[in-house]
Amino acid sequence: MTTEVGTQGCLGLMRCKQHLEEALLAVEDVDSTEQIQAQLLAIHSEVEAMHESLRRRARERMAAAMNTVG
Repeated sequence: MTTEVGTQGCLGLMRCKQHLEEALLAVEDVDSTEQIQAQLLAIHSEVEAMHESLRRRARERMAAAMNTVG
């Protein structure tokens, strides 16, 4: 699978982040969910880092392709 922006990898990670954000909102007003909220935030941060890695690699490939064209 490629890792260009808009590929299944990026889209999957964006959906994952969205679901985590929805879960955070769902437990926000529930008593005694601070630990769950912290865990969800930690997972969200990990997924965001994975997504950023894919975006960075896509930018690097795009720059390399532009250098070979020009």
